[in-house]
Amino acid sequence: MNQSDIWSGQFNLKTVFATMFRVSLGLGAIVFMIVTLIGLLGAVDAGYDAVNHFRIFIVAPGLVMALLALLIRARTTAAITMTALFVHAFAIVPEVYAGWRAPQVAVEPAKTPHRFKLVTFNMAFRHTNAERLRRFLENEKPDVLVLQEVSGKAVKIVDGLADLMPYRVHCMNERICDLALLSRHPITWQEIRRPSRAGLRLGLDPNRTRLIRAMIDIGKLTGNAGQTINVLTTHLGWPLPHVRQESQFRQLVQIISATDADRTILAGDFNSTPWSYAMKKFDRSLPMLRITRALHSWPTKLSISGVSMPYPVLPIDHVFIGRHFHAENVRRGPYLGSDHYPVIAELALSE
Repeated sequence: MNQSDIWSGQFNLKTVFATMFRVSLGLGAIVFMIVTLIGLLGAVDAGYDAVNHFRIFIVAPGLVMALLALLIRARTTAAITMTALFVHAFAIVPEVYAGWRAPQVAVEPAKTPHRFKLVTFNMAFRHTNAERLRRFLENEKPDVLVLQEVSGKAVKIVDGLADLMPYRVHCMNERICDLALLSRHPITWQEIRRPSRAGLRLGLDPNRTRLIRAMIDIGKLTGNAGQTINVLTTHLGWPLPHVRQESQFRQLVQIISATDADRTILAGDFNSTPWSYAMKKFDRSLPMLRITRALHSWPTKLSISGVSMPYPVLPIDHVFIGRHFHAENVRRGPYLGSDHYPVIAELALSE
């Protein structure tokens, strides 16, 4: 074999690898587009909407494929990936822009002299660190704290907060409910909705939305004796099966619509991202405003390996407010041991 044959063999091997790479990249682009189209079907069939909750994870490899396709001048592959990326951007960018812009919208102090702070936090059962949570509450001094996944060790932690927040409503230590609402102000009325175990398992219970609703007396805060607001917290199921979460969203709309929505705050773990069709529909149906815009709250750690995440990727903990409130500052709180970060909402109350 002479030297020219060797060079020819090397050249052919490079060509084979280059061709395989192009084909693999093209197939990846096709899969990326198919997943994107499945997500679009979520607009007409909620069964496909689960894909949209994970857009962040879908977009990341799509961006890599697009860059590689542009680098090797694979025009068809680049066109496919760029088209799919545009579809995802159409859903994600408005939410991200709203989150960037929201903190810049100031409320005039003269029109809203009273302040109210709420914190929502999923305790992840036994994982919350009691000392960190207490220190966090001592620093933030929220008027109301709403909690999800409160059972086992978490119940003892919540019991230890009575000196900070003496008023409370709860269904703690109940896996079918596991909610708590703690307040610095008196609670004048309360309601707890518990779904049945059979209903949760089979998806047949018409009352399957776990919910705490409380009327809070803020008279001492505002100087108006007897003035109250409504605070609700909930913990929705996962997007799959979609029928369960659809029913929970529908019931929440019915409950809120039957109350004084203008003086109501709804907060909790919705297990739903803002770029899903389910949350967009809920936003349109609810006579309230969602103020958690692209506020990523999960996860703090990968539950399987315990590896810390550099940044939470899914915004699934949300706060909605009625017209009586104005959002001044909505932010993510510190790591407290749970796989969720707390969400802090600083509000101004209208006269």
